[in-house]
Amino acid sequence: MRNIIWTKVLIFGIILLFFGTSIIPTPNGEKLLPDELLLNESLFYDKLDQNNSEYNSRAAIADSGCSAQSFKPTLNMLTRVELLVGSNSNNPQGNITISIRENLSSNDLTWITVPIKDIPAGIPMDIWTEFDFSDISVIPEQTYYIVSSYEPQNFPFVSVGWSYTGTPDHYTRGEHWVLGNQGWIKEDLGSNCDFNFKTYGYNATWFLFGFGIITVDGTIDYIWDFNSSWYNYFLCYNVSKVTVIGFGAYYPELNMRFYKNTLTNVTYLVGSILKRLEVSDEYQHLSIFATRNHPILFCMYQK
Repeated sequence: MRNIIWTKVLIFGIILLFFGTSIIPTPNGEKLLPDELLLNESLFYDKLDQNNSEYNSRAAIADSGCSAQSFKPTLNMLTRVELLVGSNSNNPQGNITISIRENLSSNDLTWITVPIKDIPAGIPMDIWTEFDFSDISVIPEQTYYIVSSYEPQNFPFVSVGWSYTGTPDHYTRGEHWVLGNQGWIKEDLGSNCDFNFKTYGYNATWFLFGFGIITVDGTIDYIWDFNSSWYNYFLCYNVSKVTVIGFGAYYPELNMRFYKNTLTNVTYLVGSILKRLEVSDEYQHLSIFATRNHPILFCMYQK
């Protein structure tokens, strides 16, 4: 009799799990973390991905305002770029913006703007300048564009140079572009030319746990709330072990299914819990119930 009761309870629980997962919202661009915590760079050690450093003492002067270089990443996160850029003025004014786009006419995926006076002076250039924008997720082997936008701010005599490599073609996974009166062109510098650049990134796996129980051996490193919510939102770094029993999906596939796994390579997890939490430097054992309104997001960093 007791076995029959427990069987009914188990079946009812499974039905509830399936019902819960049927209405789990999929990610729609909303950030589950505050901006300052979205990607903590101290957690992730990036590495060189794409590279065209064969500088042959020629420079493209961006008097037109914009230049671009396409590339194909092999890593799924893009963290920063380095460029061989410089100015030809002793007192440069204005700013330079380095951004990443999916195509030349689309909006910027990420960007950083720095004063021109902060980049090296002199042409030809021999000093790499780092542009450390906010990290973004990219699709390996898909084409992206590094776009350099020059803002002279009424100082037309200041030119910004971005060095490039001419024939033979040293970088075959992209092309150079220059913005002219007729739009973006790639013949301005001659055929088989590529700007000098380096991209950096890392690989990470994202897992959205939508409904079920997880147990965590880790530390509560950060706590915050939104609009005085009953839930305490938390962030755990450097988790040692996570066991999940319930429904989840890897992003971006979002193929929701049942998991009963122990994960040992979790870099951080973020979510909410209906209990009071305190920041602690010591490892502690937590049990967390995830629901469709309060899922748990995992990041697994791959070295």
